[in-house]
Amino acid sequence: PTIVNAEPLVDGMERSYSCVYVQATPQILQNAIECDKSKILTPVLHFEWGKRFVKEEMLKLAESLGVNHSVAKKALEEAYAAQERFYKLLKERGEDVLKNLPEDAKALVIVSRPYNGFDPALNLNIPEKLRDMGVLAIPMDFLPLSDVKEIARDFPHMYWKYGQKILAAARIIAKDKRLYPVYISNFGCGPDSFIQKFFIKALEGKPALFIEIDEHSADVGAITRLEAFLDSLKNARPSKVKPVRATKQPFDLVKEKRTLWIPHMDHPGYALAAAIRSVGIPSKHMPLSDEKSLELGRRYTSGKECYPCIITTGDMLKIVLSPDFNRKEHAFLMPDARGPCRFGQYNRFHRLLLDELGFEDVPVIALDQTHEWNTDLKKMGLSTQFRRLAWRGILIVDMMKKLLLERRPYEIEKGASNKLYWELISQLEELLEKGLFEEVSNFPKKVIEKFNEIPLDKSQVKPKIGIIGEIFVRSNEFSNNFIVERLEAAGAQVTLPSFEEWMNYIDYERITDYKIMRQYKHLITEYITQFVANRDKKQIQEQFKGEIECFCTEPPMKHLLKTASGYLPEAIRGEAILSLAKSIEYYENGYSGIVNTAPFQCLPSTTVNSLLESFKRDFDNIPVLKMAYDGTLQAGEQMRIEAFVHQARQFMERRQRSKHYTLPARTHRSP
Repeated sequence: PTIVNAEPLVDGMERSYSCVYVQATPQILQNAIECDKSKILTPVLHFEWGKRFVKEEMLKLAESLGVNHSVAKKALEEAYAAQERFYKLLKERGEDVLKNLPEDAKALVIVSRPYNGFDPALNLNIPEKLRDMGVLAIPMDFLPLSDVKEIARDFPHMYWKYGQKILAAARIIAKDKRLYPVYISNFGCGPDSFIQKFFIKALEGKPALFIEIDEHSADVGAITRLEAFLDSLKNARPSKVKPVRATKQPFDLVKEKRTLWIPHMDHPGYALAAAIRSVGIPSKHMPLSDEKSLELGRRYTSGKECYPCIITTGDMLKIVLSPDFNRKEHAFLMPDARGPCRFGQYNRFHRLLLDELGFEDVPVIALDQTHEWNTDLKKMGLSTQFRRLAWRGILIVDMMKKLLLERRPYEIEKGASNKLYWELISQLEELLEKGLFEEVSNFPKKVIEKFNEIPLDKSQVKPKIGIIGEIFVRSNEFSNNFIVERLEAAGAQVTLPSFEEWMNYIDYERITDYKIMRQYKHLITEYITQFVANRDKKQIQEQFKGEIECFCTEPPMKHLLKTASGYLPEAIRGEAILSLAKSIEYYENGYSGIVNTAPFQCLPSTTVNSLLESFKRDFDNIPVLKMAYDGTLQAGEQMRIEAFVHQARQFMERRQRSKHYTLPARTHRSP
């Protein structure tokens, strides 16, 4: 089954997702194993939403198997009852163990997920080894985790179900002098790269043993570390650390006149910063990331976090640690999200890091892009008029970038397009900063006029390459080792997904959530907001029609997601389904190659990589290049790029030779 989410541990948690890999396991298996796909049953289950939604999905499954509804309903009720009995037995057994544990005893709590903590092959048989050492090993689930109500107050952002359980376990362990944790994780576990940071804080200074297991792990190493940890506990002394508390940073940036720094993800950020300045808030777009960003980011992270987190950390610290930095004059914007990928944890990590470095009074403004989007904008003093101005600026930069990428490969005078592009960005920033709404709205005319003055040579058609992947890495040129320029230098024309596409997606998700939660007041507000935004968008994009060859307008989000439903269900949220949908869009628009730009160990991007082989088979073996980035230059990278462009050119020529070429029959696979 596709287990999208689980019941929250306690009331008040924002979300309760499964890990992305757990969500997508059925689809990954379906595409990896040569078998009759109809024999793999993949109901999509949302336990967080309650029994009604689970029941609907399971009844559909029962119907497909020819099982009567009444029989299926009875079986489901019995299953829920059995699960409740199991939870009750767990709690009773845990209470019994703790009650009979002597006051002067020491026991180790196995903090893990069930698929590694309870599998003797995956956990190196650690519980049994501890028993042989005369130490009691207590499963995390024996603890009264659901009684720790304060995690909803202190960690409302913990949107992974097992993250909630792990942090609740930390709180219990911190308060019981007899208990110490052994945290079992796996190499490449994305959620743990952040959960472990909060876990350490929640322990309030208590020592812990972290064991990370992969296919190379050996029993001997685990035994040595367990023995060393147990020895260290003999001399352990109480070390009181201030408990973690969720805090809201002040939003009154106008009053405080702090400079609000916008992360350097993509060029529309310049328009956003200028629009923010129009309402009296000093704002700057961070300069492009560089080697200093990478060096600082690596110094202050563990290396297990996503690459974008490392880079944004370094970009922030370049400013904070500069000699002329005044803590009373700066604030940082880091958008917020509610999972299931790790992006929503960045702003919490940045907050913890600044606190540790002594910058507790420097705000990190977490602008929520989900349910609290409208509320957070109002708290920041950003009016509807500002939003319309900023939105138009963002759209114009999006369209300018599309023009740039379509025309730069064919320019006769090298560098002319880049020079014009940045001149126009500066002019647009000036109009936005002054709040000149009409002038901004008419700016596309000037953009088109100026770009049409640049002479082009299109006598030799270049293969079109479509880029997909994680939004930060594909957009931040330093993070992707300037992949666009390198593909162009190898003889290709490149297209990037627009910033608008992501905005369309989060707008679509907000409406979906409001419907599910039956928040009709918010739903009506969202419909009105999107109606105005779409009207403004149409006014801008109409001016570029006929000038931009591909993707002048983005397809409706519902259509886009349906396009990829044969690979992933819409319920698995985030960039994975968008990347697969965009790959299909590229193919159908005559593109000759796909590049997936992925941060190393990125959860959605790794999922996409596992499904791209099926996509490639389904779409005429279109060339696909998978690029993973972690800040190091990979040997042979340039050779791979050049070979890929050569393959794309051959693919383009093969399609051109086919006079009666039609799209493959499986363009829209059945989910």
